[in-house]
Amino acid sequence: MEAGTYLSRFTLRTVEDGRTTELTRRLYWRRAAGGALEIVSEDSG
Repeated sequence: MEAGTYLSRFTLRTVEDGRTTELTRRLYWRRAAGGALEIVSEDSG
């Protein structure tokens, strides 16, 4: 991961018909010129 990049990770678990499914989503953020955070990349795993 590059310097100045932030990572947020979310995990979603669902149960349907007795089966549990888990999805992890990663979002990579950087500061824009005006100071606001913006998503620069995302992936699932």
